[in-house]
Amino acid sequence: MGNYTVTVVDELAHDPYAFTQGLEWHDGWLYESTGQYEQSDLRRIDPTTGEVDALVPLADHLFGEGLTIVGGEILQLSWREGELLRSGIDDLAPITTQRYEGDGWGLCHDGDHLIMSSGTNLLTKRDPVTFEVVSTLAVTTNGRPLEMLNELECVGDQILANVYGLDQIVVIDAMSGIVVAVVDASALRPDGLSADNADYVLNGIAFQPDTGRWYLTGKYWPVMYEVEIVAS
Repeated sequence: MGNYTVTVVDELAHDPYAFTQGLEWHDGWLYESTGQYEQSDLRRIDPTTGEVDALVPLADHLFGEGLTIVGGEILQLSWREGELLRSGIDDLAPITTQRYEGDGWGLCHDGDHLIMSSGTNLLTKRDPVTFEVVSTLAVTTNGRPLEMLNELECVGDQILANVYGLDQIVVIDAMSGIVVAVVDASALRPDGLSADNADYVLNGIAFQPDTGRWYLTGKYWPVMYEVEIVAS
């Protein structure tokens, strides 16, 4: 198994009141989903400054979760409400809602299918149009199930995942479900945010394909980092 760490390239401001649930790079912008009932929203962020360019609140009964972008639409999960929200990429305005069963945590797009986490070790592969389940993938590390998979980022034939409660990112082989590498991101935790407090966990992974760099942040973090992932 490979072991990696992060090298900080740049630091951006991040809203310390944003309960980050999902992060995505697309066409020169960062898109973020935030959670908490009566506080969840969808926002577009300037990746050079961290400033919020646009923001659309979610309905009060929704707890926002992971998001990804497919075909000009933003797809955003809700936690326990079973609602997938589709919004326009230009104005973030709601387009339609689809139903699904179970918890929604993280979401990414591998080019063909959506990959969704639910806090277990099982990832579901879903049709990007109907959102119906196509198949499941059991994630293991050293032969054991890896639970609490959260925010996801699909890159090539790998899936990167935050593990809820850990300052680590795991790299999952998208075919086998085996964790092939671990990224130690503990050095990024801002001062004063306890690692024992679940409100401050590392959460938010966005890959910038033009540079090969990554944007990482956490729930209620006052900073977002542009980083390179390097062998440790």
